[in-house]
Amino acid sequence: MSSPTLTKRYSPEILRRRTPLTVAVVGLLLVSAVLQRAIDPTAKLYHVGEGNITRASSGLNNEFLILPLLGFREAAAGLLWVRCDEFFHSGDYDAILPLVRLITWLDPHAENVFVTGAWHLAYNFTDSSERSDRRYIAPSQALLDEGIINNMNIPDIKFEKGWENYDKIKDFIAAERAFKLAIAGPRGDESGMKGSDDYPYASPLKTHHTLAHTYEKQGRIPEALAEWKRAIARSDKMLAANKDDQATKQMRAAEMHNYQITLQRYYDRYTTKNHSAVNASTYPAVLRPAPNNPKPQPWDVSLVPQIEVVRPKVLKVSGQFNTADGSRVDLKVTDFDYTERPIGATLNNFDIDLSQTVLMDALAVRKNHFEREIDMSKDPKMYGFN
Repeated sequence: MSSPTLTKRYSPEILRRRTPLTVAVVGLLLVSAVLQRAIDPTAKLYHVGEGNITRASSGLNNEFLILPLLGFREAAAGLLWVRCDEFFHSGDYDAILPLVRLITWLDPHAENVFVTGAWHLAYNFTDSSERSDRRYIAPSQALLDEGIINNMNIPDIKFEKGWENYDKIKDFIAAERAFKLAIAGPRGDESGMKGSDDYPYASPLKTHHTLAHTYEKQGRIPEALAEWKRAIARSDKMLAANKDDQATKQMRAAEMHNYQITLQRYYDRYTTKNHSAVNASTYPAVLRPAPNNPKPQPWDVSLVPQIEVVRPKVLKVSGQFNTADGSRVDLKVTDFDYTERPIGATLNNFDIDLSQTVLMDALAVRKNHFEREIDMSKDPKMYGFN
């Protein structure tokens, strides 16, 4: 004998409510569909640059694998970045590199990862004398290029590229390009995005300041002066909006100080007027007469370098340089067949050629003389001389 079929019966009150609830659900679904169509273009744009999920997930252990597979890529990237912080504090720098690569594949809009990862590559790998491993410069720059492409509205990544070229690589032309790109902003008109920290500008004031110093490094003093004037004008606008802002007042005072120093330097070097004690003569410093010849002529720096091999992998670099105390002589030591790794935006990993040797340093000048012993024997992994 078969069991009787049980039929669930709803009360008349529930049946009366079902129809309007059904209509409400259908209405909400329609509204959701309309909203989704509006949201989708933004979401599609946001996810541009994300690495292939198979490629990104292949380097993850089970602890993190489930999140990107379920669509929570940014959450997985955040957890991995926390793990990177642990490695930073423990000094396990090699373990950070593959995680940085995975994070930027998972979340190409994590601008702090691009900035910190590039700084880590360029500065943290050092020899026993705290000289950075120059072989990591190319992948560091490539990582920043990738970050810029995926985050054109973020000035910090562009600034970091400019600063690395200014401070570490000493390529002031590349630094200038990066700073100008940050100032121009995503639209190219120096305007920033609403809601950004620097709105209505595309980049912070420090970008103008460092660009002025970059011009000066190239000997382009008039352009440096013009950049300081631009910074001062922007500070004046900020003070007009808030005259009691002490931070802006201090910033403007520093800008004026730098402008006056740069202007005096211009007078001393290139003009016949307004000289300081640095150049008490009536001649521009670049045409200062020699002691035995009163006729103005270009300044002879008389650079005479000497290099001596003291013992294997140890060099003594010395020489004469007719310039002021505090000047620097840049030194670069490489294998005879060394070639710079091309810098490009395609970067699968941060592997370097361990057979290459490249060292850069700066030697201080005192009383027209410089001298230093460069010992590369202590760091065979960095200076193999293969």
